Amino acid sequence: GNRSEQAMSAILGGFPATPITAITHNLDKVVKLPSLPERLKEEAYHTSFFFGGHLMYGGIKSYLSIAGFDDMIEIYDLPDELPVGKLGVHDEYLFEYQIEELDKINQPFFSVIFSMSTHSPYDQPMEKVLDWGGSENEYINSAYYTDRCLGDYLREARTKEWYDSTLFIILADHSHNSYRHWPVTSPQYRHIPMLFYGNVIKEDQRGTKIDRLSSQTDLPTTLLKQLDMDADAFFWSRDLFNPYTPEFAFYEATNGLGWIKPEGHFVWHKNYGYLEMEVDENDKDQLIKEGKSYLQVLFQQFMDY
Repeated sequence: GNRSEQAMSAILGGFPATPITAITHNLDKVVKLPSLPERLKEEAYHTSFFFGGHLMYGGIKSYLSIAGFDDMIEIYDLPDELPVGKLGVHDEYLFEYQIEELDKINQPFFSVIFSMSTHSPYDQPMEKVLDWGGSENEYINSAYYTDRCLGDYLREARTKEWYDSTLFIILADHSHNSYRHWPVTSPQYRHIPMLFYGNVIKEDQRGTKIDRLSSQTDLPTTLLKQLDMDADAFFWSRDLFNPYTPEFAFYEATNGLGWIKPEGHFVWHKNYGYLEMEVDENDKDQLIKEGKSYLQVLFQQFMDY
């Protein structure tokens, strides 16, 4: 998707971002979604969500409540002495606070940090380090800041007794314009990172790159399968470590869709038709049929909820 509220239901509920609207804006439908926090709570995990700003944005707070987090911490719940910017508490202070709170929680736990400093107005407490990027210079420096905070966070986490049994997952909620200025509907613009990190990963697997087309929605099933837990409720989610899983990626394109497979991709907009088409002529009809079918079934489920 292209907005944070779309990402919450995709990452935590395995439900793809839809064009035009987000399922998080429809609470009567959200209650019917599967939930990764709820599934983990069935296995006695404590669940928590940390954000330095206001969770009311985009209906996120309502969604998280329904998703079943035991604790939800936002700006009102954080200590008054923490430095704040225009949107809320800066990443470095939120990260430090979450680590302190995890020391008070019994294992196992599932805890989410929703970082904020890479969002405009980019008032992070750091002098600019990078002088390139043109019109995106401030954004690039904000990413440098959050990356630095993440490094400090992991170094501090290594001192904790729960570190060796913790898997850290770094995943973007959505992408952002870069100095390359890809069109917002293009696959390049929608390319985001998903990193798995920690001592729980087998040594011979560390540093491995899984070069398969995938999506935010694939996190719930991938994670649950690694934990030997049932993931059948997450219909749209795939196990990325299963080599037999079909390889594709779907994304909403504001008023249309993007569909990517190894053999090519297309981007379609309901007002302007095909914005991009990169595929061999022999595969074109099948690719279009699959992409449009995916959106049709997805929207039908959205309406039926």
